[in-house]
Amino acid sequence: MLPGAMAIFLLLSLAYWWLENVPHEIVGTAMFALLARHNVVNRLWFKNLLRGRYDGRRAFVAAVHLLLIVNMVILLFSSIVISKSLFGALPIPDSIYLREVHWFSAYWVMMIVGIHLGLHWARVMALTRSIPGVSAKGTSRTLVLRVAAVLLAGFRALTMWSSMCVHWLSRS
Repeated sequence: MLPGAMAIFLLLSLAYWWLENVPHEIVGTAMFALLARHNVVNRLWFKNLLRGRYDGRRAFVAAVHLLLIVNMVILLFSSIVISKSLFGALPIPDSIYLREVHWFSAYWVMMIVGIHLGLHWARVMALTRSIPGVSAKGTSRTLVLRVAAVLLAGFRALTMWSSMCVHWLSRS
């Protein structure tokens, strides 16, 4: 449930032009709180990062995770600096440059999270099978999951496209 909640908060936080600033900051802060919990739950990954041999897949997975960590850190620090509401009282000067960094990093996070999810898809499917009433194999389960994936991808594409259009129109 934790990764699912994080995904929902990440999608909602990208709907800045629909939500306005205060809900955007609240949802983003909640997402970072869940991300902290996610890292605590998966702390063994960090502990074992330098152990064992690295084949091509393990190197790719580690690179994707490290890129995600770097992007999330950039997103976190830029969000604190450009905050107007939750962290607006902090004596940090605002910067248009950092807003662009925040914007750019947010879209990279979405792409890397998609790759991250794909790398762990077998685990997602195993968790789905553990839900009571969901059979291990079945056409109804497959159909429901495919429809959910298409709807999620469609919602994501719509929010990304509309946010980019609003951003570009506001600049001209």
